[in-house]
Amino acid sequence: LLAEEGSISQLLSLYLAELKTATNGKASAYTQADLETHMKLACLEYARSVFAYQLKGKGPDFVRKGETLLGRCAHNRNMPHLLWFVDYLDRTLAEFEASKL
Repeated sequence: LLAEEGSISQLLSLYLAELKTATNGKASAYTQADLETHMKLACLEYARSVFAYQLKGKGPDFVRKGETLLGRCAHNRNMPHLLWFVDYLDRTLAEFEASKL
């Protein structure tokens, strides 16, 4: 789902609409761009945990052997998910570096 171009933005749009409904419009100043920026920053922060603790010192075999373990995050048990996450992080870092945020 998230690998499709624009799908993250579409998903966040649904979350934003629900947020504005749930807060009776009090979140009306919170824009789609704000939400997308905060989501990207949250993913970058989460990546620190993934690579500093969850996957530190582990190789592809660790991920492959965990394919049937539902207690693991998708990126810790599925190589395509992990590779997508790495690609997403790379694109996100490049975007932030280019914008000087």
